[in-house]
Amino acid sequence: FYIAPTLVLITGILPIQATSFDFLVHFIPYYLLSIWVFEEMGRGYAGMLYNEQYNFARFAAFAWATLGLFVGKLQFKVTSKVRSNATSSLQLFLPQFTILILSTAAIPIGLILYFESVHLPRDAMIFNIFWASVNIAFAAATFSHLKKTQAFLRHEYRFPIPLPICLRKDGHTFIATVDNISSSGCRIYGKLPPLANKGAVKGEIYLPSGPLEIQVEVMSESKSVTNGEEYVKVAGCRFIWNDPRSQDMLELFLYGTDLQWHLLEIKEKSSTPIQWLQKTISRKKILAVNSDEHWATFSFRLGESEPLAFGLIPLPSNESQPRQIIMFASQNVGTQIVLSITTRTRQINMQVRIQEGVVLENSAGKIYLYTIENCMILPKSHINLEMKAE
Repeated sequence: FYIAPTLVLITGILPIQATSFDFLVHFIPYYLLSIWVFEEMGRGYAGMLYNEQYNFARFAAFAWATLGLFVGKLQFKVTSKVRSNATSSLQLFLPQFTILILSTAAIPIGLILYFESVHLPRDAMIFNIFWASVNIAFAAATFSHLKKTQAFLRHEYRFPIPLPICLRKDGHTFIATVDNISSSGCRIYGKLPPLANKGAVKGEIYLPSGPLEIQVEVMSESKSVTNGEEYVKVAGCRFIWNDPRSQDMLELFLYGTDLQWHLLEIKEKSSTPIQWLQKTISRKKILAVNSDEHWATFSFRLGESEPLAFGLIPLPSNESQPRQIIMFASQNVGTQIVLSITTRTRQINMQVRIQEGVVLENSAGKIYLYTIENCMILPKSHINLEMKAE
């Protein structure tokens, strides 16, 4: 399948002796029906393009295993399970790289031979160029994916889950938002003072089960300037766990929730051709994640005597009309609350009305995802980002 168009374009030898009309009349319906049946039988989990990319990545191993039926026992080179040695696995993709080079070279060579000697019928020439181009596309996608995975140096998966965090340094508490988190480290967004090379920083991450005492070391910083003021907007941190129970509590939350699926609207299944056609005909609009949204931490009180509580809200780039909020305690529908939102550049006050929501069960407690309406930014939005620890 992968070498055939290269051989045809260079040698001019056709594997099937048939007229173009007869071949296309049988090939095109067969191929389209095969894709349709494959997608429908997969019920949204098939993913024909990803499946073909996966088949391309493993065809050499399957061919080698098949060869063992005829020449006896063959040895396989097992890829390293150590991340630092993973680059050696590139050698295992030499057959795929060879297909990429041969397919790329076969197209101009075939065109030259065609214009010089017409070694192929025109229709066969066009079809095999298309076939070779498809192989090139699958090869390029495979190597692009390989390049991305080879760049992963972390030993643990980082969850794209936002969480409220308060950092304490030099008698001040700074509210920010955690993202890209694992039990070994995280990334913190906010308007922060320089913290790198200043020792451990203490604070709390707010989970459904309550505040979790943490200690972090800032490993990297990304700075920005607003109104002539320089500040740290992103800090890459490493957790320092003095109490293993605290680390266990964070891992219990991370591995016991599907929050990232709900917040990022991640789906592991796609629409089948019939489902896609139904949506197209009905013109049903699907609520999707806005690419310019980012999550921000907010604090609020339900009463003067109530303790300060925290939650999360997705803000578009213009910081207006958010659609939902995350809270760690149940609220009544119709409740109006004032949120003190800490964005990546400032702090704003916003009044919202809570509407219907869903409860997300978690090993560390319940998470409440509410829709909101009547969002209104209140006056005096620019206030000090530092607050005294309570």
